Amino acid sequence: MHASLPLPVEILGNILRRIDDYQTLYLVALVCRRFYPEASMILYRSPKNLSPYRHITFLSSLASDPRLACLVRSYKLPPIAGKQRITCLELLRITLPMMINLKELSIMATANEMQILPMPRLTFQVENLSWIQIDSTKNDQFMRWAQSQKSMKHLRWIHREAVEISRSAFPDLVSLEGNLHVVEALMPGRSIRRLHWIADAFYDGEFNVRNKLAVEMGNLQSLTFEDGFNTIKYSMIACHLHSLTFLELVGDFHKSVRFLSTSIFMPNAVLIYVKGHGDDSITTHLEDLGILSGPNDR
Repeated sequence: MHASLPLPVEILGNILRRIDDYQTLYLVALVCRRFYPEASMILYRSPKNLSPYRHITFLSSLASDPRLACLVRSYKLPPIAGKQRITCLELLRITLPMMINLKELSIMATANEMQILPMPRLTFQVENLSWIQIDSTKNDQFMRWAQSQKSMKHLRWIHREAVEISRSAFPDLVSLEGNLHVVEALMPGRSIRRLHWIADAFYDGEFNVRNKLAVEMGNLQSLTFEDGFNTIKYSMIACHLHSLTFLELVGDFHKSVRFLSTSIFMPNAVLIYVKGHGDDSITTHLEDLGILSGPNDR
């Protein structure tokens, strides 16, 4: 009897990638020596839906074997609380610099927690970054690191204070999610095609769209706009959206049809999607519609 199945590595990897349950994939990795390398690559590539205990175990494995850290392409800090969060952050301080091939990073934390992360020691270049600081403490360490990221294509960033960042930062950015401070700082001078304008009440002062973002709004292909506490109202930007092909409005727009009159400014629009606050329906996937599906956007 053969010790392992005579299955090409490519086919084996394709089969294992279809397993979306972490526990099942972990058990498959233990079946035999032939399965272990391929299953491990998938397990460590993008850890998802791990319990707090398993997440800490995952980071502990990276700390004990740097070769495993090199497999990680995507990492998201989970919403762990209490002592487990302290343990997780301490392990992340050790292992994040080891993830030298990381392409996607998602962090939501306080400034004090973020200060634990050794940003100057990070050598990877991410393409997709979600960075949400839940307080307004200044974080110079992050700002310096962020401006070193030259491969960034998608950025989700919520910042409660004015953003001071070089115009040369993020030269390849095409997709942006952020509140007004972030939109104001990053839209000018960049070829952003998709914008998710996140509502917030942290902007103090007046903001003139016509003077600051008229050209950039005119180049957008896709816009998700949140109403509610947003300092900027949709009616203030609608007349600038000449190139838009996808529009998603989140808020109380469903109570009135007046927003439909703005479609005269959007001759290329193929879809207008409206949902109210708290609506948990699945948001339309832009990639499924063919929007932002160019070879440089993935």
